[in-house]
This record gives sequence, C-alpha cells and structure tokens, in this order.
Amino acid sequence: MRRFAIFVDAGYFLAEGSKSLTGQKVRRRDLSLEGEKAVQILKDVAHKHLPNKELLRIYWYDGALGRTLSNEQSAIASLNDVKLRLGIINQFGQQKGVDSLIVADLIELARLNSISDALLLSGDEDVRVGVQIAQNHGVRVHLLGIKPNQQSRSEQLLHEADTISLFLTKNQIQKILHHTPVKEDKLILDAVKSFVDGLTSQEKEQALEHWNAGHHGAPRFLDRRLLAHCRDFLERLLEPGEIKYMRSCFGKILTGDSGA
Repeated sequence: MRRFAIFVDAGYFLAEGSKSLTGQKVRRRDLSLEGEKAVQILKDVAHKHLPNKELLRIYWYDGALGRTLSNEQSAIASLNDVKLRLGIINQFGQQKGVDSLIVADLIELARLNSISDALLLSGDEDVRVGVQIAQNHGVRVHLLGIKPNQQSRSEQLLHEADTISLFLTKNQIQKILHHTPVKEDKLILDAVKSFVDGLTSQEKEQALEHWNAGHHGAPRFLDRRLLAHCRDFLERLLEPGEIKYMRSCFGKILTGDSGA
C-alpha cells in the first residue's frame, strides 16, 4: 500500500477559510481554529480521494514570532499524525519562509520514495517548483482548495497539479473555524498585567522610581521586554498608538490606578 502526505499552508488556509466563513478576509487574531477537527476533516477528504492509500502524516506550515509558539500552534503540534513546520513572522507582520519549507519537504519525500501522492492546501505560485520536481520523482500532486474561493489559487499552480477538483466545503470550514473578534485594548491590558506580575520586586521598584520621576512607561531595559511580551501575547506587532496605550497601562498597573 502506497502512502500520501498532506501539506497545509496555515496562512493560506486561515485566510481563505475566513472568506468562506464570513464572505471576506478576517484578521487572524479574530479567528479560532479547532485543530483536532481540522486534522480529522483533512484526513477524511484525503481518504475519500485516495481510498487505497494510507496517510504518512500531515505537514502544517506556519509563521512564528521568534521561537515562541502560539497556543494554536502548540495545540496543532501536539496532535497525532501532524508535523509542525515553522517559518518566521517579520517586523512587518508578514509570513516568510513557509513556501521554501513546503518545497523542501515535497522534494525530499518524493526523492526518498516516501509518498506516492501529495495533497497540497496552498495557492501560492512559489511552491510550483516543488510540485514539478516531486512529479519528476513519480509523485502525483492534488491541489486542495476551499469553496467558493477557487480564484485565489495561482493559475500556474493549477496548471502544474495532477488534480484540482478537491475542496473543503463551507460546511466543513464552519466546523473548523470560528469568527471571534477580540477587543485589542483588553488584550493589551491583559498582556501588560501578566508582564508586571512577572517582574521581581527590585524591577518593580526601579520602574516605579522611573514613573514617579515623570517618565512615561517603563525604563528602557524593561520597555524592550514589555514590547516583546505584548508582541508575543497578541501574536503580532503592535501599532504606534497601541504602544502608547501599552505604556500608559504599565504606569497605571504599576501605581495601582483603579482605572487599569
């Protein structure tokens, strides 16, 4: 019995899934993913299309801020039959390196004759070279799309794939994704509170002296840590206005202001 692997570009999946769910692209932080259901539905779709073949594993590609995994990524990485592969999120909030990881895995698995088929949930033309080389090694590549957003996939990638008729339906997406808008101010406040709770007594004293001396926010050595903590907490970079609000929250929490 030959085996297949599923390759999921999480950024593409969540962006196109949100369009299927709401009719428009939704910010990632306003989506919640049920990873276990997503994996099971992907397996079901694959086995229906390839009934006489078994799953090697699901490769899940995503971007990360530094070395810190989000709660969603940690949950995905803990699931059976799933291998998490991480690119990076750059200073502009853009995902980088994911397409290269997909291409590398496609080529290596094909070269080692580890799979006979690849199901690819991506629409980016940059993975086309991986598809071509995998096919040269005898692997059949099946594009997996999301209804009704068929036009979001690269035309060149569509031309390269062996089959392009597989789709996740809106009903399936509704079981996987949920639109849960978050209040950014509340998230920033929670992030600052958790940061202050983790400070040592000496650090709090230094910060309080800094604040009482008329400076806004935290001392420089703490401000850098606070900004990184909030970035990781929100899983994105803060905008200038949010950084100002973050520093204001820090002072209020540090001084015990009841408004924070």
